[in-house]
Amino acid sequence: MALYAVLSDIHANREALDSVMEHVRNRGVEKILCLGDIVGYNADPDYCVGLLRECGVDSIAGNHDLMAVGKLGFENCWYRVAFTIVVTKRSMREENLRFLKELPTERIYENRFALVHGSLRGPEEYMFSKERVHASLEEMRKRLDSVNICFFGHTHVRKVYEISGGDVRDISLGKELKLCEEKIYFINPGSVDSTRKKGDGNADFLIYDSGSHLVEFISLPYDVEKTVRKSKELGYRMNIYDIAKYMLFHAF
Repeated sequence: MALYAVLSDIHANREALDSVMEHVRNRGVEKILCLGDIVGYNADPDYCVGLLRECGVDSIAGNHDLMAVGKLGFENCWYRVAFTIVVTKRSMREENLRFLKELPTERIYENRFALVHGSLRGPEEYMFSKERVHASLEEMRKRLDSVNICFFGHTHVRKVYEISGGDVRDISLGKELKLCEEKIYFINPGSVDSTRKKGDGNADFLIYDSGSHLVEFISLPYDVEKTVRKSKELGYRMNIYDIAKYMLFHAF
């Protein structure tokens, strides 16, 4: 039994990650877990990966991390994403790329809860409907009999699905949620990076107490304008000239 911080979709956002890590350090968290997509979109991939390494964060690989180390191609992503990943690879130290390359795609803790990025069927699947939760539930029953909580990311949207007797319920979220041991949960903490989601521009994550079965959802402000400005200035976001060159290249 322990107190865990569960983060997802950092996307190379130094300002957001620093805000989260400062809060976590003051909460007595025993273990920090990351659901992947440490890199992508923003200007500080090397810093973010290095910080997770130094702090002993247990991470899994998201689709952006897998693309950055060549384990996934760009077939299923938007050209802006591919552009950012190419820039990301050029800016990272070898030891941090190696760290990403060695990440597993899922982890199990206390023989009770699992970490995945997209779903139990793969890191690129978006679990944004009850039908896809059902599909992941079937996968859980096939090979993870003891697990009844699955933390997932990828959608950038904070979400809790509660399953009882095969019925999937989309739970309305408050600040805290007490989990029932007899039920199954699929829980998305939201994204640390806010530049790719609608909302208040805060860094979202959660703290999970596996002893009391309590989940606390946390949302923290950070300097969003600085993150976006750096990403543009350092070439992590496509400008109109990049788009024109890309379209011209792919036209022939």
